Amino acid sequence: MVLCGAVLLPLGAGQVYASEEAPQETVSQETPVVNKGLLKEGRYYCYYKKGKKIRNRWVNIGSNRYFFNAKGHAVTNSMKRGRYVYVFNLEGKLMRPKKPSVVKVGQNLYYVDRKGHATVGWFVLNNRLYRGDPKGRLCKNRVYDGITFGKKGYAVNNTNSQLKMQTMKILSRITNDSMTSYQKLNACWNYVVNNVYYYGWYPGTAAGWQRRCALNTLATSRGNCYGYACAFAALAKEAGFSPKVVAGRVSGTRDGAGDGMTRHCWVIINGAYYDPEAHAAGWYRGVYGSGSYNINHQISQIVDF
Repeated sequence: MVLCGAVLLPLGAGQVYASEEAPQETVSQETPVVNKGLLKEGRYYCYYKKGKKIRNRWVNIGSNRYFFNAKGHAVTNSMKRGRYVYVFNLEGKLMRPKKPSVVKVGQNLYYVDRKGHATVGWFVLNNRLYRGDPKGRLCKNRVYDGITFGKKGYAVNNTNSQLKMQTMKILSRITNDSMTSYQKLNACWNYVVNNVYYYGWYPGTAAGWQRRCALNTLATSRGNCYGYACAFAALAKEAGFSPKVVAGRVSGTRDGAGDGMTRHCWVIINGAYYDPEAHAAGWYRGVYGSGSYNINHQISQIVDF
């Protein structure tokens, strides 16, 4: 008998052990996968170059532009970098419309120019009032600073929004960014005393009368003491102040009252008094930032503007 491929080893008397050679196992060497280009990892898009994830950089891929943050994720929605807020879609592509327009990303609305910059702050577009928050998101379905915004991102057309647009327009003409707050306030004063003409119209006492009166006066350049005071208060608020409008009475015969008092209106800002109508008419000049109101007067109502 012939045994092939085996070796007989003596183990002892009458015992024989046969050992066969074990077959050799072939081990394959796998080539490691190197990430390359734009890849989606979970919820985020990432970009690899030479196997390394790109971070904190702009990247152009074809006609699209991306920014990858410190984690290597493509930014979506918005990002502030330098002076600008940039807007990206949900795939991380920079939004660059053919002309400035309102764009939607997820549940957010932005007003974006051709370079992908969002507008921040208050602005007027096609006679509609908008406001972009610090991230560029337009206000919608909410009330902000007394202005009601609808689902399309612009304000409801009412007294408050119309007055806001009116004061924005005037302030843009009479002030600039290099002016201090009180220089802007003085510009508001000069505008009212030099551009409003006396007209005997009273606003009534229904809630919001001060804003209706201000809008009427600024839109028509006409008003009585109420109009002067409310117009000045509206511009002062737009300049960053918190004015109070005082409705009261001073010595006078215009109302024909038996006690020798007549209706009048003036403004208080930070505890100081301002009376633009009295100054413009010449009967009590210089009540601008005064520490007291040194004429015979009565106060009927004080309202925040």
